[in-house]
Amino acid sequence: MSRTAAPSLRATILQAAREAFAEKGYAAARMSDIAKRADIAVGTIYLYFKNKESMCSAFGDIANQRILDEALPLLNEGDLATAIANSLRTSMRVMAEEKDIMSLLYLNIGFGPFENYQPTETDMAVWTTFQKALQARMQTGECRVYDTNVLTQLISNLVERTAVGCLLMGSGEMKDFEEPLIAFVQHALVNPDYKPKKRAKRLSA
Repeated sequence: MSRTAAPSLRATILQAAREAFAEKGYAAARMSDIAKRADIAVGTIYLYFKNKESMCSAFGDIANQRILDEALPLLNEGDLATAIANSLRTSMRVMAEEKDIMSLLYLNIGFGPFENYQPTETDMAVWTTFQKALQARMQTGECRVYDTNVLTQLISNLVERTAVGCLLMGSGEMKDFEEPLIAFVQHALVNPDYKPKKRAKRLSA
């Protein structure tokens, strides 16, 4: 009888791997270390992950799911300048809180040709949600009109590289980059000629 994977055990394995990598380092941590922390047999890990590299991809989904749940919905709230500020601040906070994951992801890039990378469902959800939020703002006239595919790449790369530079490469304190980053994106996106439509006054009976 074949064994099926359980989502709760998958999450337990990922947490155990995260702790093992944090304590011993990615290279030194072994599957047996992870299995011991998860209180399972080593072979059980391979029902869920073929190797440590595949765990890194799953870690990426953890961070991206938080961006999807916490940061991107803010792009739909309030005026565009405020929405940009709130969404970017939240994105930067999430990446700071997931610093160990960011470190593992950037280490993971060295495992093989980057062109072999295949986006996960969570990657695609982040991408399409971001694009739809920008398209909606362009349709109202609040946002300058650009190719949303290109714009999504530009902003995502800008935010991620800023965070990585501060968190992993010693570029400086994230708080020192946050406000200039927000102002830069606001200036690039907010249409200065946009005038919100006034709601018609309801006549009293």
